[in-house]
Formats: sequence, C-alpha cells, structure tokens
Amino acid sequence: MPVETQTITVGVFTATFKKEDGSIRTIKFSASSEKVLSAVQTEATIRVKDLEKDAFRSVPFRRLIGRVLQVGTTTFQVPVEA
Repeated sequence: MPVETQTITVGVFTATFKKEDGSIRTIKFSASSEKVLSAVQTEATIRVKDLEKDAFRSVPFRRLIGRVLQVGTTTFQVPVEA
C-alpha cells in the first residue's frame, strides 16, 4: 500500500556565525521562515537542516555575524500520518 505524503516548502538561508572555539562558519540551511525570524529576534538556538553537510545542526543566533539571507526555497516530501 502506497504511503500518502505531503509537500512542505521551507526557506533556504545563509548565515555566518562565530563558533564556540572562536572560528567563523558560514552555513547554508533550510528551515521555516517563521522559525528563523523568531530565532533572530530572540537570539535563540534552533535546529536546522545543513544543506551542504546533509545533517541537522543547532544554530545559535546569539552568535550571528551580520544578517541572515534567504537565498531560495526547497521542498520536502513527508509522510502523512493517518
């Protein structure tokens, strides 16, 4: 029996952060626009999908250097639970 799926569209962003060791890292990631906006405003740490490393990462927006730029969108197929 085929699994029913739903398409989710999220933003693709780039941002530069200072890591705990003091080094600088730029990350290209996907997340919902609302989640990113809230994290920037509150300097929260959120989990995002690192698109270059194909892994989930925690991003501390309190260590943001400069601005977060939305560079596009991407879609994912997720299973729908019955």
